Amino acid sequence: MSLTYIRKLKNINLFRISRRQAKKNQKDINRLTEDIDGLATRLENGLLDLDAELSEEAIRIKQQLSKAKRQHTYLKSKLQSVENNLNYNFSATTQDFEQLHKFFPDTNIQSIATIENFHNKISDILISELNMEKKRLEKQISDVESVNSGYTLQLEKMIQNPQISKTILSRYAALQRQIRELQNQNEAYFKLAILRKDVLNNNEKLRVVETEQFALLQTKVNQEMTIINDFIYSGTYNAPVLSFSEKGYDFFTPDDTGTGIAYKGLVVFDLSVLSLTRLPAIVHDSVLLKQISDEAIEKILELYQKSGKQVFISLDKQNSYTKKAQIILEETSVLKLNPNGGELFGRSWG
Repeated sequence: MSLTYIRKLKNINLFRISRRQAKKNQKDINRLTEDIDGLATRLENGLLDLDAELSEEAIRIKQQLSKAKRQHTYLKSKLQSVENNLNYNFSATTQDFEQLHKFFPDTNIQSIATIENFHNKISDILISELNMEKKRLEKQISDVESVNSGYTLQLEKMIQNPQISKTILSRYAALQRQIRELQNQNEAYFKLAILRKDVLNNNEKLRVVETEQFALLQTKVNQEMTIINDFIYSGTYNAPVLSFSEKGYDFFTPDDTGTGIAYKGLVVFDLSVLSLTRLPAIVHDSVLLKQISDEAIEKILELYQKSGKQVFISLDKQNSYTKKAQIILEETSVLKLNPNGGELFGRSWG
């Protein structure tokens, strides 16, 4: 069972009963079971109606008899339809042909006779199939009538038995019904208790797994950020640190809280995620990059190129960066914007 599924079970309302109620249910089950056993003992000793339980059987037989009668009516209807078709008489047409020839001497009587002969053969085949269907239906009707007779005979024997009770079976059924209801409640209660225990066990397992995975993720990201930070600053600045806990996470640069360092840390983190994952692209705006020193920008641009992935950035004042940074920007730039007609849409909308 998946952990997600077990967690959902917390919200299922399965006979919300307490442990005290479950114990009471068990006592009631024991008491009702004793009542049934006592009822059976009294039946064996002849103190109660020995044939009372036949009343339930009588109800079942009546239901079967009603079903068989409906089937009998349906089969009789089909048989009547077949017999009606068999009673249809195909009229002889030889004399009609003679009358036809008398009034229309040029008529090809031979061709008409051939067609009529074909019709007669078809009618013979149809009659044969109707007779077969009639026999099959008669056999089914006979079988159903036998079943009906059997059910009717059983009912007659029960009705003739003077010992059939009107209350004993209902008493027995009521006891059984109460026992089943109490058993269902207790069964659901104990199953829910087991599931709750499983939830606690699995939540603990999940906590351990999450701790291990977050520790592994934390180590990989911090190692990658150290490598990237050292490339950018040659070890002169501390690398940012990512730390996970049960309550959340912390992201900071040790011994340095400057604004530029915060932006630098975010860029370093983004580059580490780009390197460690299948993330296909990142986007860095000028608001983020302009807070970082020009020398660091040059190294960051080199890392963009080495990543082999798509990187979208926007920078202004290109000439203020190092010579190498300007070369990279010139080779990789896609769009350049400037005032006095060089805006994106040819004019300023401000």
